[in-house]
Amino acid sequence: MQSRAIAVLFAVIFCGFYLWISAERIVAPDEGYYLYAARMVSEGFLPYKDFFYPQAPLFPFAYGVLFKLFGCSWHVARFFSALLALITGALLARYCKRKWGAVGFWLAGLLYFLSLFVSSWYTTAQTYSLSVFFLFLSFYLLSGGTENRRIFLAGLFFGLSVETRLFFIALWPFFIPLFWGAEEKKGFDRFFRFSLGVITALLPLIIWYLFDPERVFYNNIGYHLNRSSQSLAEALNHKLHILSVIFGFSESVKFSGFQLALLLWAALLSVADSLMRRRAPDAAVYLAFGIVAISFLPTPPYVQYFSAAIPFLVVAAVSFLKMVYESARGSVRFRRVSVVIPLIFSAFYLYKFPSDLSRYLYSGKGVIGMGSRRKPCDWKIDAIRAVSGRIDSLDSEAEYAGSVWPGYLVETRVKAYPGLENHFTFLASKKLKKSERKKYHLLSRADLNRLLEKGTLPLMVVNSRATGRRMREALKKGGYRVAAGLNGTSIYQKIFEMRLGGQPGL
Repeated sequence: MQSRAIAVLFAVIFCGFYLWISAERIVAPDEGYYLYAARMVSEGFLPYKDFFYPQAPLFPFAYGVLFKLFGCSWHVARFFSALLALITGALLARYCKRKWGAVGFWLAGLLYFLSLFVSSWYTTAQTYSLSVFFLFLSFYLLSGGTENRRIFLAGLFFGLSVETRLFFIALWPFFIPLFWGAEEKKGFDRFFRFSLGVITALLPLIIWYLFDPERVFYNNIGYHLNRSSQSLAEALNHKLHILSVIFGFSESVKFSGFQLALLLWAALLSVADSLMRRRAPDAAVYLAFGIVAISFLPTPPYVQYFSAAIPFLVVAAVSFLKMVYESARGSVRFRRVSVVIPLIFSAFYLYKFPSDLSRYLYSGKGVIGMGSRRKPCDWKIDAIRAVSGRIDSLDSEAEYAGSVWPGYLVETRVKAYPGLENHFTFLASKKLKKSERKKYHLLSRADLNRLLEKGTLPLMVVNSRATGRRMREALKKGGYRVAAGLNGTSIYQKIFEMRLGGQPGL
């Protein structure tokens, strides 16, 4: 009873901790287009068909339903992501308790909830929390029994993780070892049933592709094949550098701790121990290294992509620490150090966590999207909402507004001008013809400048410290003036000349 009360207390503490992080974490630039896509879906529009969305389609539908129920809100979306992260952590702790008892439960909980990669990325309104939730739920169901319904549901949830992040489909073969324990025929039958669940979940995307193959292909694959300007040699060097960073051989500007490296090495040592004992490693290890492997597929890869592996790496690390603890305790010579090794591991794991987390909450140092021209305080949720409120106050009749970043329009009354629903529109349009840009709902910088020169947009929101000379000229030629400037933005408004009275009016 006492241990359960302590567990409940810690659950409450971590719930509060994660909800606080979700409210305070500096906004990641990609959150803007994810949440604007969710807003579009909540208003009846469809990704690919009505706007550019370079991901699998489940996220805007899931968060779009949320917006339909509770209104378009940054905080609602962030809290939902944090809730999914908390549920994933609870499933992880429960899994480890089932395998290794109370020690496994506490180790897993602490390693997961005090992970920089979990606390700083699963709490954002991006695909990390939703996709990992579905993926780990699939694994959890498979590990708990072999009933046909359970296996089908596991496949269904894995399929939903693929519907959220398409490249997770490459993890499909990594589930095969989870069926090895059965007889050959039974193992095949179970994997077939699992695959049936996967295909069922993917049916909407498959049907969508059959009806609109060009748009679905371009948004999910075509754009990603052309988004990088790196040569083959540059791309390979970058991937090797990322490999060196995650294993702790090279420093990263994004963090100074060794959490990911410690988990990876613990997982490798866990595999080595299993091989020496001639037994299969924990099934989570296959998925952990599967995620690590496929995270190198995008070009360029980013360190945060590997955050999806954290729950599975934690399982492997708990397995390793439990093995070390039991081996040392079983030896008279090393009994005294049986507790020391896990404590040393935990100390190295946690000692940089507070300072690294503060980067994502306050300083912005090394945080992706925070360059020398951006102030972290301008990228807090309240600052962005203030810009949104100012946009609505400037023109009560405007239907559309332009913004180089759609996040400012998530909570506004006005809509983003078609083609500006995603801040990657300029990058995506570079190698496309005009007809292709129209088909995929994209605008090039030249397209936008022409619109501004004609005065098409009543409002235009730009980054005050990163507005190019060509855009400033287009705004001047189109008759715009700065109507408001706050939190790193300049909001330009079109001035309409009033023929009667000779005074400019808005």
